Amino acid sequence: MLWPIPIIAALLIHIATTTSTQTQTPNLLGNHPQIHGIWQSQNARVMTGPAFYDPATEHLIEPTAPGTCFTFESSSSKNNTSSLLGEGGKKARLKHGTVVLDSGWFETSQYLIFSNAQNHSCPKAQLIWMHGHYHLLLHHHRNYRLQLHPVWQDGRQLVSDPCADHGVSTYARFEQKFLEYGVTLAWDGYFEGWKLEICDEADWGRKKYLWLRSRDVSGVLNPRDIERKSRVFVDIGSV
Repeated sequence: MLWPIPIIAALLIHIATTTSTQTQTPNLLGNHPQIHGIWQSQNARVMTGPAFYDPATEHLIEPTAPGTCFTFESSSSKNNTSSLLGEGGKKARLKHGTVVLDSGWFETSQYLIFSNAQNHSCPKAQLIWMHGHYHLLLHHHRNYRLQLHPVWQDGRQLVSDPCADHGVSTYARFEQKFLEYGVTLAWDGYFEGWKLEICDEADWGRKKYLWLRSRDVSGVLNPRDIERKSRVFVDIGSV
């Protein structure tokens, strides 16, 4: 059977387009996500490290706009499922059919705004900083999971409620021992970069969308031994 030339041309274009798309967006189940790097909200206003939290002065520094940043530093235990610990890290919590793909150190800075349904002129704000160990898991060859083991009592938060705190924010530890999220990593053709989707099933499926800014994490991580420093909690004023 002889096909008309226009049909053959259309088939060739379709094959070429499909091949190009597959080249740009590899099958992440065959090549698991590489989350080492700096991941930020789209406005890129929030960064990890001393630009957000200064451990020497115990100050949380307000960014110019709300957002979230996660920085992941992969350890030497990457791709080694027989060793589930990072450098002094926490052991991954594994279920049947789950394997460890990557382990390392993480740090996150978050500037969150919450609306006030009773008074729209009084939104609440929260600055959160924490760090610790992470594990990237693959469950039953389909679903990616991210486990975070924050260093106990190292986290910091500053909460502002302008209609209730009389202009004086509350500065305190942010205490979390274990967090687990569903994660998806895909190529974002519109922004031409990798996008990391973090889903918090414990918070009604709330999602955070982050984009890869850099694989170079030097200079954007605070020291890991903050827990051995003297903690003096201070009030640094309203957010």
